[in-house]
Amino acid sequence: MIVPCSFSSRILIVLAVVVVVASFQTTASAQSDRKMTQADVERLVEELSNWGRWGKEDQLGTLNLITEKKRQEAAQLVKRGISVSLARNVEKDEDSDNPDPFKHEMLPIVNNQWAVDRFTVAYHGYAHTHMDSLCHLFYRGKIYNGFSQDQVTGDGAQKLGIENVKRGIFTRGILIDIPKLRGVDYLEPGSPIYPDELVAWENRAGVTVSSGDAVFIYTGRWARREKIGAWGVDQDGMAGLHASCAQWLRELTLRCWAATRQLT
Repeated sequence: MIVPCSFSSRILIVLAVVVVVASFQTTASAQSDRKMTQADVERLVEELSNWGRWGKEDQLGTLNLITEKKRQEAAQLVKRGISVSLARNVEKDEDSDNPDPFKHEMLPIVNNQWAVDRFTVAYHGYAHTHMDSLCHLFYRGKIYNGFSQDQVTGDGAQKLGIENVKRGIFTRGILIDIPKLRGVDYLEPGSPIYPDELVAWENRAGVTVSSGDAVFIYTGRWARREKIGAWGVDQDGMAGLHASCAQWLRELTLRCWAATRQLT
């Protein structure tokens, strides 16, 4: 993945523009024009749905926007051979935001030839980075593209499993640093991020997000945790995209798609 700008600490990944993950906040705004009801969110779910956009059997979703041409364009952005990881060291200590910490055990050397280890990790929570597949969320008995949620059982996902992205994701990455935009070190829990801020960052960075990009939203979560300590995320929330950002992301993909059709 090509990320043409620097970043640090925890980054929320939004793929879709390639949308995969986002923490939509709907009630934190003090501005009345930014408040959204449950009905508003339900309307957005219906109006912005990608179900059927790439055919009724599609299992990739907006990863379809990462075309061969997009990968080639991303590869051409490389100027220096520096590797920058998004990984964090595992959190082994139990805390309010990590009730089920990473457990690791190094076993004795076997016949003086090699060492082996074993570990247990609870991916879903607020401490360990992972990528959800499209079968993760249910909506009215369905998962992405209208597949039945019955396709997800104790034996695994029969549709929309993570194996659909086993070829990897390679595209241009765009960092949107909201704390820097606001002139702070980090965002407070529950702080919503609005579409106009995404546009403001584009203007400030001189980079326009386009269809097929991977968008990284930096909130400074880990910077705040390091300075202040852990907090109960279930009670106090986390900073994240306001639900109204879904409209911006959807219009972006459609705008780029329309421009491509005009050129061809």
